[in-house]
Amino acid sequence: MADPEVEVLVSPPPVRFWDREKIYGHTGQWLKVVEYSFDELGAVELSAALCALPRLEQLRKTNRDLDAFLFWSRAPFAERAEDGSVILRDARFYDPRARGRFSVALPDVRCVQPAPGTAR
Repeated sequence: MADPEVEVLVSPPPVRFWDREKIYGHTGQWLKVVEYSFDELGAVELSAALCALPRLEQLRKTNRDLDAFLFWSRAPFAERAEDGSVILRDARFYDPRARGRFSVALPDVRCVQPAPGTAR
């Protein structure tokens, strides 16, 4: 099986254009580049509570918020809510200051842990 294409998203914060947030990944699995020092980099998963990205084709036909979210989202991923359901988020807006503003709760969709070694 071929490896999925990896997409890189880079966005400068306002004012500090030289300090760019770098996120890369594909289909529900996104990593954030962390700069420890000038020459030392790493990558971390955005959330420790990731879910397998559910199939949403049917659900988006009856959920206007979900349909709008999927239209605008470039980096969707699924996160487990406290009650075990799914919250869809966009990796570009996972900063704690914006996290709740660009997400969709799916209370009727249960979080399923991704299988080890598979794309989330």
